[in-house]
Formats: sequence, C-alpha cells, structure tokens
Amino acid sequence: MTAIQGEHLSLQRGYFQLDDVSINLPAGQLTAIVGPNGSGKSTLLRIITRLLKQDQGQVSVLGKQVENYKRRDFAQTLTMLPQMKDMLPLLTVRELVAYGRSPHAKGLRIRHTGQDQLIVDQVMEITGIKPYADRMFHTLSGGEQQKARIAMALAQQTGILLLDEPTTFLDIAHQFEVMDMLRRINHESGLTIVMVLHDLQQAAAYCHHMIALKRGRIAVAGEPRQILTSAFLRDIYEMNATIKFEAGYPVIIPTIPHHLGGI
Repeated sequence: MTAIQGEHLSLQRGYFQLDDVSINLPAGQLTAIVGPNGSGKSTLLRIITRLLKQDQGQVSVLGKQVENYKRRDFAQTLTMLPQMKDMLPLLTVRELVAYGRSPHAKGLRIRHTGQDQLIVDQVMEITGIKPYADRMFHTLSGGEQQKARIAMALAQQTGILLLDEPTTFLDIAHQFEVMDMLRRINHESGLTIVMVLHDLQQAAAYCHHMIALKRGRIAVAGEPRQILTSAFLRDIYEMNATIKFEAGYPVIIPTIPHHLGGI
C-alpha cells in the first residue's frame, strides 16, 4: 500500500529546480530520503506537507490529493517535524508535547481534555521522556529535546510522520537512540515514517526503503541494502569508496589517494 504518492513534481526557485520527480512511499515502513546538499530533499518534504506549492504535478496522501484535504483533516493525517532550531520554547516538556493535540481541539477550546492528557502521557512514555515531563524543555540535552519534539509530533496521532534530518546536531550516541526509537515505534505501531537523512549508514541499517535525489531529480529508489553500493556513492556523491556490512550494518570506507598516504 502506498502512503504518499507524488506524480511529475516540478518546481523552479532561482537556481534550484525540482525536475519531474515521481515517488511512491510505502505505508507502514521507514523511508529515507538521501542525497547531496541542495538536491531537493527538504523541498520535497515541504511540497508533500503543503508548505510549498509545486509548479507542476500532484501529491496524494492515502489516495487523496493533498489540496482536497481540509486543514484540520490534513493535520490529523500527516505531521512533519522540521529540523531543530536554535530558538527554544520556554515551556515544560509536558506543555510542549501537549501542543501536538492542537489539531484535535474542537472550536476555540484551549484546555486539554482527559483524553488529551492520556495521549500526552502515552507518547512521553513511548519516547522515554516521561521522567522529564515537568522539566523546562531548554534544560534538556540535545538528544532528550529531540525525543520531546518527536513526542509532540506523535501526540498529533497521525498515521504518517515526516522528519527533516532528525539526527542532525546530535552526538553519535543520541543519533542511535533516536533511530532505535523510531524503528521501535514503526515496528510496534505500523506508523509510516519518512525522513531526510544525511547518514547513509543509518539510512541503510534502519530503513526499509530509500530514495536518492541528485540535482533535483530522482537518481534511484529501492531497498537500501541493495542500492547502497560503490557505484551508488560514485554516481550520487561523486566519491570513491567500498562498502562492507558488519552484523547487518553498512560500513563506508573511503578510498584515500595514494599520494596523501595514511594516518
């Protein structure tokens, strides 16, 4: 089953061009969108979420064209978590996570219901941040902040979650914690997760499906461990390297020119 379908998407903004991009993102799976800087990864997410209007083509979510969704209905179907920003809200973790319930508020209701509070508690438990519920968000480590932001997105209770570089700015330990958590959530709930990733090794180790963009076009799409090859790295990233799998985890070994020697 396809969760998100894009057909012949094109966009021209200054020197950047998204050129005739068609995608089929599978439901209930983890999908990674990869590619060099400026290849159109975040732009594609913004088009899917209606934050940016394409010049040509159309996007469908669960078989329905996105422009035919009412705003509230769309917010209850799909949610996107952008990259982490420097500005930190002066909120407790619980208050931040509770913002995810906004699309479910009726009328001008501001106060959260008992059901809202139950869901907030559940997603904090799932993401492991419940012990920090009454802490101020800005006092958390970068990894715990990212988990809190993901909990906020989960509180929206959509069937599709889009993440723009969820592990950027995190140390390696927190990167793996976040990726482990996302894979567990996908496995236990069947949530469709689509994320822009720069780390190809994480994309291949954790995701079921991968799409590679280059210069605004789809270069290749498929099962990550099948398409992540030396030829892939050469064609997409213009780098020479070999790839080995250790205990199912890909290790990329760059080729160092002979004249540079070793370390």
